[in-house]
Amino acid sequence: MIMSSDQEADWVALRGVLIGCRAMLYRKKEVGRISTIDVKRFSKCFFEEVDVRSLAANDRKLCYEVLICLCTEHKEVATTQGEDLVYEILRSIDNEMDPPCLMLAFQLVQRAISLFPVLPNMVYQDAFDILSKYFPVYFTHGDAGNDASREELSDALLNIFCFTPYFEPHVIPFLLEKLSTAFSLAKLDSLKYLQKCISCYGPDRMADHAEDIWHSLETIIFNKEEDQIEKEAMECFKTTVSVLIAPNRETFFGLICQKIDLFLNNIAPEKQSEVHALGSIFAIISRLSDYLCTRVFQKYFARLVNLLVESTRSSLNGEALYLVSEILSSCRGLTQKSPDSTEVILEKDSWWNILRNYSDDLTAALLKLVNTITSIEDDALVVRQENVLYAVKCLEVLATFAESYSPIADETYISILKSLTLIIFYMDKNNLIWKSTQEVLIQIGSVVQKSMDRRRAVVYTMLVVEKLLSAFVDSTLPLDVSLEALYGIGTVGNDQMKQVLEVVEEAITVKISKICLEGEFSQAETLISLLQFYSGRILLWLHDAGDAGEVTTQFALRIWNQMKDENVSKNIHVMGILDALVMAMKHLVAVSTVNHQSIIIKKSHEIIVNSVSCPAELFTTVFQNLEQLASSPPSSIQDLNLISLFASVITALSAQTPLPCSNSNSSSDLVSNLFLFFLLRGHVPAAQALASVINKNPIDNKAIGFILSILLEGAENKQLYKKDIILGFAWIGKGMAMRGDDRSKEIIRFLLKLVISSQHGLDAALSAVDGLHVIMGDAEGCLSKQFHAVIKPLYKQRLFSTLLPVLLSSMNEATDKEAVCRAFGYVISDAPLAAVIGEAHKILPAVADSIIALSTDIQNKDIVYSLLLVLSGILMDSTGKESVIENLRIVTGVLTRLVSYPHLMLVRETAIQSLTSMSILPHSKIYPVKPQVLKAVTSALDDKRRAVRREAVRCRQAWSRGN
Repeated sequence: MIMSSDQEADWVALRGVLIGCRAMLYRKKEVGRISTIDVKRFSKCFFEEVDVRSLAANDRKLCYEVLICLCTEHKEVATTQGEDLVYEILRSIDNEMDPPCLMLAFQLVQRAISLFPVLPNMVYQDAFDILSKYFPVYFTHGDAGNDASREELSDALLNIFCFTPYFEPHVIPFLLEKLSTAFSLAKLDSLKYLQKCISCYGPDRMADHAEDIWHSLETIIFNKEEDQIEKEAMECFKTTVSVLIAPNRETFFGLICQKIDLFLNNIAPEKQSEVHALGSIFAIISRLSDYLCTRVFQKYFARLVNLLVESTRSSLNGEALYLVSEILSSCRGLTQKSPDSTEVILEKDSWWNILRNYSDDLTAALLKLVNTITSIEDDALVVRQENVLYAVKCLEVLATFAESYSPIADETYISILKSLTLIIFYMDKNNLIWKSTQEVLIQIGSVVQKSMDRRRAVVYTMLVVEKLLSAFVDSTLPLDVSLEALYGIGTVGNDQMKQVLEVVEEAITVKISKICLEGEFSQAETLISLLQFYSGRILLWLHDAGDAGEVTTQFALRIWNQMKDENVSKNIHVMGILDALVMAMKHLVAVSTVNHQSIIIKKSHEIIVNSVSCPAELFTTVFQNLEQLASSPPSSIQDLNLISLFASVITALSAQTPLPCSNSNSSSDLVSNLFLFFLLRGHVPAAQALASVINKNPIDNKAIGFILSILLEGAENKQLYKKDIILGFAWIGKGMAMRGDDRSKEIIRFLLKLVISSQHGLDAALSAVDGLHVIMGDAEGCLSKQFHAVIKPLYKQRLFSTLLPVLLSSMNEATDKEAVCRAFGYVISDAPLAAVIGEAHKILPAVADSIIALSTDIQNKDIVYSLLLVLSGILMDSTGKESVIENLRIVTGVLTRLVSYPHLMLVRETAIQSLTSMSILPHSKIYPVKPQVLKAVTSALDDKRRAVRREAVRCRQAWSRGN
């Protein structure tokens, strides 16, 4: 085992020797641990014969591992060498630059020094001299590919500095010196190291450095630095305060006070950065402990409050106001840490008692500012807004202390709520003060909701909630302001939102009566806004809170009771009211439970049976002579309105909710019978509802078979080729396709036949195109997860695979090529991009052909834009680029043509962007089309839209660089 001089001379054998030594040193007693004498001989031989620094990196790494093993597994031998061991190790690691080796070297030094309780100061000095050369740790060529990252090495070096307090005389002055450097990394690491070292060395050792630390941190905190440096400096300051300030140690606090006193004696509005820095200092100190918070209050709170109170409205001391707001927020944070503690209240000179003594004067000054904001001149708007925001923040803090800590009286609490509520009434909702005040009222309400203080809960309800509800009912506020305020207050809790829900529901039913019964059509816009607010915000919030139950069900029943009135059901469609009511009913039903849905469907079906004028057989017989029934006299507006609303209920039902049925028929057949009748009348909402029924209840639904038989046998029935009926069939097909029903292919085949042959006229072909768009597109208002639709994964991909071959093969054979191109455009743009890219080599020529065919008609501009987006998506994909290169001339031709597309600016802009993307394709491929591109882009430099001209400049630069 002993390494001879001859072995040392042979560097080839050295690696094997080191591996063997490491294995022997690690052996345990049970398997033959080497003797102490042999370890001593090895140690002496190693340090005398091995020049670690001259070895290769892998061998140096082995040496460090061997020495670490010596210091951990054989401490009794290592310690006998005393400080000589440390010096030998320091000599071995000096100037080490390899990251993995350096990581082991740092560990080795720490292990070696930790063997000895104390060493001569010179040892620590020499160790620090070697280690400090690595600060700050950084890689000249980056840390990519290194086994040890910069952060890992930096942490390892930090651990050495921190693990023993004997490094303190050397480390702290060194770090404070580095804080003055202009090198950002050195500053950041110095602050990080200083923070950790202060915690590890303790208050006794750090007391001598208090003044130097404060002056270094003060320079960074009060002078503008990078955000990360400022953040790290504040964290270091926080640690320093927590370590160095205590009841019997106030030197550091005295140093801080000297700076604060100097600043407060010369406080000025133009020193905003210093004001915010001082606010951060107050916040940090006050938040750490009751003792520190009390010291801040004793020293400065009364002074700041007096500055604020004495200042007049025109010369308000905004700096003092800001500092007070920071101190208040911090002391409230202390009460949240220990909500049940009473020590701070019982102590006579505590911060809480000081705050309580000054709370009346402070609150009076704050309320004076808040209550006079509307009379301040416009030229002081910026200052006024900033000051009011701080005042509102202070009032929030004073009103949201925990019940046992509240420093204000009930009368003051009432005054705060009144003043804040007045802002809601007198300011615009888009104003920052209004928004901030609303958030404050919500926060106060949330605190009241969580506490057990029933007195303040009653006060809050009376002064805030009920006042805003009354303002809504009396229309004393603009509708948009009132609704925004109501929603904010409603988010305080379920009880508050239910109060908002009730008044909004009452307002909706009243507006419906006024419009439909009294002819006040001017109220239609208000009603639509209420319905959108009800469905889009209140219902969704209650649903997320898990409490959209009986209250919403009762509202649905009230609406249906109103619909029984002939005048209501007849006039409800005016000015878009029916559409808003239908959407609200969908959301209401969708968020209800199965039991509540059953109640709503029962009521609505009862009214439909009694109010809709249609053949009685629809409610008792299934599909007998239905085509003849559909050809009976047209349905009235009243009937169509009722069916639309009933369809909204059916559309939003859960699959588990039973449908109404007669004694002889299944529930789905009876409802399907009714909707199929109106589908054949061209009523699209009925078709959507029937599609929803089929999607959720497909088993033994006779409507499917009946529809398929109509499509197969009714070729001569002109009734089938009306636009709304074709769209109705498309909705049925979509409902079937979404759940993976192969029978949907029959409807798709029917639509494709109309598109390709144009046998039944252009209108029928274009209607079929829209039908394919319905099947492939998204349907957020009907067949969606929100309304409990059954959606099979990848159904769009399967539809795409079915439709694409047919459309590609018929592109040049169709009677009306434009109709086929429109259908192709819808299918391509609605399909998932990944599926399209997979077939890019097939579809690129067809995409280009379709864009050219459709670009002449302004009505096709949206489809052209959609196809262009697909083309752009293919171009941005690595797989798609290969297909673009294969069809480069075709793609370039269509893009250069769209550069001058007159009907839509977005098309021109996107086309130029796509050409810019093509500039990075292989030069040998794009060189032949370069003149064509530059010519087209040059013409776009004179485009009337700036966005197009800007993209044209970028494109020309990108293509010109190819020279």
